[in-house]
Amino acid sequence: MKRTLKRITALLISLILMLSVLTACGETATLIPFTTETSEELNLNGYKLNVADYISSKGFTFMSYKENTNLYDAAIQRFSDVEDELNCEINMIETDYQITDLISMLLAGNVKYEAFYGNHGDLHDIAQGDLVIPASDYPDIIDVRNYDKYGTPSIQECNSYNGKIVILSPVSWLYRQPSALELLVFNMDHVNRFGKTNPREFLENGTWNWDALEHVISDYYIKEDESEIYSLVCRGFDMLKLLCLGNGVSFTYKDSDGNIKSDFGQPNMLEAIDFYSKLENEYSDRYLDKDSWEYLVESFVELQNSMACLTAAWQLYEDISYEVKNYSVLPFPTGPQGEYGIWPSAVEGMQGFEVLNGCDEPEFAFRIIDMICEPLDGYETEEARLEFLTSNVLYDIQDAEVVMNTHKNGTYSYWKAEIGTFQPDTLWRELAKNNRPASEVIDMYSNLFNQAIEEYMTPNLEIEKYFEE
Repeated sequence: MKRTLKRITALLISLILMLSVLTACGETATLIPFTTETSEELNLNGYKLNVADYISSKGFTFMSYKENTNLYDAAIQRFSDVEDELNCEINMIETDYQITDLISMLLAGNVKYEAFYGNHGDLHDIAQGDLVIPASDYPDIIDVRNYDKYGTPSIQECNSYNGKIVILSPVSWLYRQPSALELLVFNMDHVNRFGKTNPREFLENGTWNWDALEHVISDYYIKEDESEIYSLVCRGFDMLKLLCLGNGVSFTYKDSDGNIKSDFGQPNMLEAIDFYSKLENEYSDRYLDKDSWEYLVESFVELQNSMACLTAAWQLYEDISYEVKNYSVLPFPTGPQGEYGIWPSAVEGMQGFEVLNGCDEPEFAFRIIDMICEPLDGYETEEARLEFLTSNVLYDIQDAEVVMNTHKNGTYSYWKAEIGTFQPDTLWRELAKNNRPASEVIDMYSNLFNQAIEEYMTPNLEIEKYFEE
């Protein structure tokens, strides 16, 4: 990005003065000094932040925004503004190594990056290699209590490892909310054509619960001559996971005495599993259960052969909004032991920044990233973001509010809590097969799941202290 003549001159003068002082003292400079041009303006004196960009190298455009869009232009402008305001240079360097190879190179010191920008799974792999500097170690720069900038505590739990917040995600950036956020999307042309209950009525009447979900799955199925329109297309194990979360299941929490507790295998979890089994046993011919995001897109968007889709947010943004003419969005419903209105969703996919151990000036790096993560110009308020969603993705403000509020209350599913080849999703997939008693499956995986709770989930309860006043 271009530097202004004024800043170049200021930089040269600063370097000359610094050199004069160091020459007089007979010392050698090793770190770039932090100065201010005024009491209000920070000056990083031309500091270069090299960021391994693991997003653009995968075929995405800048910060995953499509070219020639307002969001793309706003993101580009943000980086330019940060460079100008902090007198620094940000180099986003496309990196197409396999993540395991990149980690090996970082461990060996064979590549020089100060920071990394990528997806949640890769970010966690790097963190688990002890290759990052925790953002929560710099509270004077990074205010993790700024939920508008960095997300609610439940979202920041997704960005934590071993009790430290290590990833900074610009969650106020449109489409940068958790990408695996689950939503129910209804094809309203089908709903209207076949005279089915407008699903939004369940929300408006305060009855959007498991009974309503069962009604939708049972009643929204249509068979006409040789064709079928299924009531729902979903990944079954995702639906099971959401039933558990919506029934108040928490895998780690502290009770009133500070003791670590878990709902794993407890009655509220077993109740959710039983309800899922009921849906499978009674209505499996009415909805499609496929373990494939691509199949969900094909069924709902291309083939148009389902009334509703339990989808990830990224599919809503990237596919459904372009291909389906008339749709409405609902959150996943609450169970009998959950808190009605706190709609369940599993936070799984994020994009964000990490500062790597090789960074000589972590304060500088965190100041740059902190300024990058401010809401984009023109979208500073939630009202502005709701207006964008209503105008570009959804059909009205109510659907936009569903999307915004659901992502705020998502629960991190710890899908990256790996014990050997085991991940928590292994448990959900086995339970969703519904071909053996749930108690047998739970017993089979209890040791591994409890180990994941102990090694990955419990340590992150310590991030609570960062949100205390």
